[in-house]
Amino acid sequence: KSVSAFVHTSTDAIFQVSSKKLFAKNNQVSPGALLLKIFCVKSITMTVPNLHVAVLGLLVVLRCGTSMSISLAESSSKGPYNDTWASLDTRVTPAWFMNAKFMVSLHWGVYSVPAFSAPADSNSGQHFAEWYWNNMGGPDGPDTSKAAGAFHKRVYGDTTYEDLAQNFRAELYNNAEDWAQLFNESGVQMAILTSKHHDGFELWPSNHSWNWNALDVGPKADLVGAFLMAMRKQGLHAGLYHSVFEWFNPLLYGPNPSDYVTQKLIPDLYDIVNIYEPDMLLMDGEWNHPSDFWQTRPFLQWLYNDSPVKDKVVTDDRWGNECRGKHGGVFICENGGFSAFCSGSGAAGTATMLGGGGCQRFCPSHVSWGKSLWSALPMQLLCGYCSWPCRVCREQETLAIMGGPTGRHRRSRGA
Repeated sequence: KSVSAFVHTSTDAIFQVSSKKLFAKNNQVSPGALLLKIFCVKSITMTVPNLHVAVLGLLVVLRCGTSMSISLAESSSKGPYNDTWASLDTRVTPAWFMNAKFMVSLHWGVYSVPAFSAPADSNSGQHFAEWYWNNMGGPDGPDTSKAAGAFHKRVYGDTTYEDLAQNFRAELYNNAEDWAQLFNESGVQMAILTSKHHDGFELWPSNHSWNWNALDVGPKADLVGAFLMAMRKQGLHAGLYHSVFEWFNPLLYGPNPSDYVTQKLIPDLYDIVNIYEPDMLLMDGEWNHPSDFWQTRPFLQWLYNDSPVKDKVVTDDRWGNECRGKHGGVFICENGGFSAFCSGSGAAGTATMLGGGGCQRFCPSHVSWGKSLWSALPMQLLCGYCSWPCRVCREQETLAIMGGPTGRHRRSRGA
């Protein structure tokens, strides 16, 4: 009998066998041993996301001996969508999202330790506390000519940003139960947590981010898993924010930048979908390259056709630098810019197109989501260090509050 399997990484085996997921974690069973135990007497068809993984899988499987045959095949999706935007953009936004009126999105990570941001009227990006590593000068910092760099030098001296991960302990987290109860009592219907921001630190035990994830350093826990479990226990929809790029990942800026895509980005995306089954993927950080470079269209084809969340997952429009306001799921307007859709021209007049697309008016610590035109129903939201006006869409409107380290208003380290 042939068995179809997805093979994603060299250190963690994740397979789909007769629609059941099998996991090998923490080296309790090596991926090779797992393959040997399950598949040695079978003929295997392996559907792999890239050549690197295909070669790896072939080397492991060959350990089973000469009696085994293997066929490496391209992914053959049986769903209605192909990997073109013309096809992917026809997908309709799942109904649950159009009925979710109140959302909370949380930015949480190593940057929550310093929790510093410059005043909102400073240089671009300096007022985003989650941009702390970049703002303080990156790996060569601190750059004292920048507000974050001067703060870092004064408070932490020569301590690196990476060293701050040891102080990100989440000691007040309580497995997110308190958050989930508060959200539920407040009428929240959807909650999103960062699985990874631009610093590359993962809030889940990614096997593609050794010693730079919440299980290896800091909390020593799977923060994402606890978050999604707690939200669902309260009956809330739960999703994940995930950064496409990373500021200082050497793979992305090395001689073969595509290695970052095939060895980090895409395997991570497959893993968080297969393991956590999020209701929404809120992508960001795509602006340096088109979707062809990021290889996100084939991933979306799998996500919409064959993934365990194919019928419920909501996506945004940040899959490549040509996508904002044009391609993907729900359209996002960050601070009212970045696309013709957000500036009120282009697709704004036909915002119900493109898979039921929507709009989002985005401030550093709050967001308003919705569908169709965002030109009416003005609403002032004053929060943290952000006092810009946001507007809630009149049709199918959804209000979302985005929380994170709030600069001068911060001091709570643990939660």
